[in-house]
Amino acid sequence: MRYRPLLFVAAPVAVACGLAPGESAVGRSSSADTTTAATDATITFTAGWTDSATPLVAGEEAQISYDPARLPTCRGSLGYGGDAPGWSIDADYMVNGIALNEPLGVAGAGLANEQLPPGGLPRLALPFAGTLQMWFENDDAFGCNAWDSNYGANYAFAIAPPANAPGWLGNASVLLDRGTCGMGSAAGPCYGDAVPAGTGATFGTWARVEAAITEVFFDVWRSGVTDFDNPDLWQQLDVESHTRFDPTQPFTMAYVSFAEYAGNNARYALNLRPLDPLAGENGGILTSASQCPAIPVTITSDGQYVQADMELYFTINGVALQPSGGGTFHILFQNYAGLYAVCSYPTASAS
Repeated sequence: MRYRPLLFVAAPVAVACGLAPGESAVGRSSSADTTTAATDATITFTAGWTDSATPLVAGEEAQISYDPARLPTCRGSLGYGGDAPGWSIDADYMVNGIALNEPLGVAGAGLANEQLPPGGLPRLALPFAGTLQMWFENDDAFGCNAWDSNYGANYAFAIAPPANAPGWLGNASVLLDRGTCGMGSAAGPCYGDAVPAGTGATFGTWARVEAAITEVFFDVWRSGVTDFDNPDLWQQLDVESHTRFDPTQPFTMAYVSFAEYAGNNARYALNLRPLDPLAGENGGILTSASQCPAIPVTITSDGQYVQADMELYFTINGVALQPSGGGTFHILFQNYAGLYAVCSYPTASAS
């Protein structure tokens, strides 16, 4: 829960207090035990400025045990008698550089809003293997704000892959092509024309009208699963795409279709065309503001195009396929600005 200052309160508004993101308490220590498997994983943050975690495994959940004494400053109260907590401590978190969900309440009003069993702790899902990063924010209804971070960085905990994780995945590439290669039944995408997905790609007016192939593809290998014509492949590999156009909203999950075998790898392809948010109303000019896409859209600095940035990553059996530096792939959709004249969009920044 995030509180906004109560502007109608006559009493002085509290200033930001406690630890800022770049500050931390002296004597903090961090230790994460990830050597053995555990079903009910727990991440613990004590009043003595220690943090620890039992083993974390992708696909499971972790309980968060947070002592509010770590952030004791912002304690505004609400109600006629001041008997209702007007403060909250929330955990912000990301996995491999991707912020996945809303903050998780761990104390105060934030914890009260969590759906917990009696005596239970707040829980967060561990969606895929890698590094879980966490930090905490304490705020109240009167504007007080304090942070709990690891000397200005984030607390980090390793998430182990599950037992059925793929042995390798990669070759994420974008292919926007007018035709196919090969003859007859052997005809297929011209993979040699693809560009690495990590460099970004633009699905523009040419691709929208001319391209026959509009896909992001990638390869997955798992011994004894992908190295033969496996009729049970669809059961043994859970291959998902995760997309969003608005960084303040959750990702949308969809299953990714198997395309073909490539040596000992299984190749999967995500068609971008159904994800295009700028195809226009029946491909033509929008005539009403109600037709404008309900996602962040900007206009290029030259005023010629509208554009929307799509974030994308994939998961296969609890392992994420991302750019080499973490985070998400980006596909930029563009269309002619004149088609969207009834919409009100800001000009894109120079960056």
